[in-house]
Amino acid sequence: MQIIRIDYKDNGEGIADILKKFKKQGIYVSEI
Repeated sequence: MQIIRIDYKDNGEGIADILKKFKKQGIYVSEI
């Protein structure tokens, strides 16, 4: 399982769209 860490400060409002894309790909996203 691939783990991707996302920095909310860098991505801002785009985080929701990014999470949706990862969920479609079946990638687990770990929150910082």
